[in-house]
Amino acid sequence: MSETPPAPPCHWTQKEDYYTQAGNLFRLMDAAAQKRLIDNIVGAMRTVPVELQKRQIAHFHKADPAYGEGAAKGPKTSMTDVAKSVA
Repeated sequence: MSETPPAPPCHWTQKEDYYTQAGNLFRLMDAAAQKRLIDNIVGAMRTVPVELQKRQIAHFHKADPAYGEGAAKGPKTSMTDVAKSVA
């Protein structure tokens, strides 16, 4: 009986990029679609603790600055506050 060789490792070998695709999609949307997306996100985050909101807004900002800035207007958070909380 022959032994089965071990499977190759299943992992991404390049630097992981979590933001380009989301940013590209956001930029493909027209202004009205971007506004609806941001309004939906802001509405959904109303019950989320502020520190978690700031962390999530930082992710949106990494995808596209306008995305993060739009999301930051909902919880009355400035991008300066977001940057301080994730630094």
